[in-house]
Amino acid sequence: MTFNDAPGNDMFGGEEFFSDLGTSEALAATRPWVRFMAIVAYIGTAFVVLSALVVVVASATQDGGGAMFLGLVYLLLAATYFFVARHLMAYATGISAYLASSRVADLNRALKAQTSFWRLVGILTIIGFVFGIFAALLSIFVLTAFTESFS
Repeated sequence: MTFNDAPGNDMFGGEEFFSDLGTSEALAATRPWVRFMAIVAYIGTAFVVLSALVVVVASATQDGGGAMFLGLVYLLLAATYFFVARHLMAYATGISAYLASSRVADLNRALKAQTSFWRLVGILTIIGFVFGIFAALLSIFVLTAFTESFS
């Protein structure tokens, strides 16, 4: 592992370079999978948007307010898929830039994109747990009310 010359690297115009074979190999091996998952997420986004459009159009022709709501939920899901894909693609692009230049700024950009991805996934996980708990409590409440009405 080497940082080219001295801190600040004046002979390179103030840019710092970082070169480590293990880091570069690990990032090079990770990059295709990150890009693949980003592309899969973009494709998933397109399918969810198409599904949302079908549901919205079908509900508009049949006066289905519930179906219209479901279509809007699909669009919200598509938006989250899109942002997940965008963060992954930024990470893959940052890895490519770092591998081409060995600049610390490019490595930092890639790692910041990865941090943004995991932050988003963490937030979405928390939201999913909260909705799951809410749905479970609502189900218990509805089931209790339903069974008491037949008693």
